[in-house]
Amino acid sequence: MPLVEISFETADGAPTIREGILKTLASKGYKVQQDTQTKIVAKHGFSATYYAHVVEIDVLPPPPSGTGQAEVTLRIDDGIKGAEYLKRLATELVKELPTLRRKIPEVTKAILWQKDEVLVNNIDAQEFIEDTTQNFGFRTGHNGFLIVTNQRIIFACKLGFLAKDYAVTYGISLEDVMSISAGKVGINDKLVILEKSGQHKDFLKRRIDEFIPAINAAISERRGQLEVRRDKERIQVVLDFSSLKDVLAKGGVVMSSYNCPKCNAMIEIPEAGKVMVCKYCGAPIKPIDIFDRIKSLL
Repeated sequence: MPLVEISFETADGAPTIREGILKTLASKGYKVQQDTQTKIVAKHGFSATYYAHVVEIDVLPPPPSGTGQAEVTLRIDDGIKGAEYLKRLATELVKELPTLRRKIPEVTKAILWQKDEVLVNNIDAQEFIEDTTQNFGFRTGHNGFLIVTNQRIIFACKLGFLAKDYAVTYGISLEDVMSISAGKVGINDKLVILEKSGQHKDFLKRRIDEFIPAINAAISERRGQLEVRRDKERIQVVLDFSSLKDVLAKGGVVMSSYNCPKCNAMIEIPEAGKVMVCKYCGAPIKPIDIFDRIKSLL
């Protein structure tokens, strides 16, 4: 049996997978014995087999339909090194692949997926809970998976000693995250999710700080998508006052009048049209002017 066997999914193509893994193998002194589009076998150690260990990586490309992810299975065998060393080696071998994620289909079943939401990355972790009633001022919670989608950060775990299924116990929209930072608790590393509300959620795992770039990348991508969406709404508003009222109503804002930015007189907003003119000073006012003013106040 392999000393270490891990399955992953990745959006990277086979050439990118090979390039990333071969680069890491070469940097660590491995000699490649077999290299095809779907399998890499490399050996490290002395000439005697007993003093060597073999790294074998199988790559199953995405289906011809173009949907789904490539699957990567990594095995490390025949080693004299300890299991912890080999686990660290496995992490090193796959960190060159930014879209790689641990394959956890049983966990994803617990998620109520939103429209257009997809899995981006994940890592196993343990909850860290501040608790002043404890001797050290904290306690640890459930072990589970910290999951990043293109819309949310989610934590899923098994509730109860005999529980078979995972349950989602924490979730936050990416746009509601203030920051992601690292910390330490003894020999463990800590990941801190600071919410815009001022609350924070903490998780423990050795080297969990290496997961922070993946989360930040998802947050950045999400903010970019939302900005594009807002720009589209802004373009809609430019059209006429009927579009302005529709967009404001979606945001919970109802307006029938507006203060002229030039003379400050109260004037009624028309039901339609691209420009309204202040009847007191003659200043032209466009729908986008009102939209930008309201957005700056929210």
